[in-house]
Amino acid sequence: MALWHIGRKAADIETLEMGMSIKATGMDKHILVRWGVLIGITLVFIVVLYPSLVIKEHSYKLGDVAERNIKAPKDFFVEDQDATEQKRLQAVESVLTVYDYDRQATTKVIQAVTQAFTLLRSLYTASDETTKSDHSPPPAAGL
Repeated sequence: MALWHIGRKAADIETLEMGMSIKATGMDKHILVRWGVLIGITLVFIVVLYPSLVIKEHSYKLGDVAERNIKAPKDFFVEDQDATEQKRLQAVESVLTVYDYDRQATTKVIQAVTQAFTLLRSLYTASDETTKSDHSPPPAAGL
């Protein structure tokens, strides 16, 4: 450091030192701003993620008047059974009876039954013929 100061005037050295100290304090300001922003963002995240730290929970007793609107912590189901049954009956009554009339349905059923019996008859006669041919007497040898 001593070699660097050789040949400089005392005023120049003081000015250089002051400039360095100004730069150093400027850097300190940037660091403080960065830390401030970091702490601010951290606090915002804490409030958003853990609202119970900021929001006070009140315990009410029977007959107390609420100071503000209260939201239930979970959903619950309360069924009005009489109204539900009445709506079911209305829904059943509102449905119209619909018939799908097919004029060829009987013809199709008769054809299907006829084909089934025809197939069974043909299988029965075919098996009967093979059974008769298996039981026929063997041909005479030498005749």
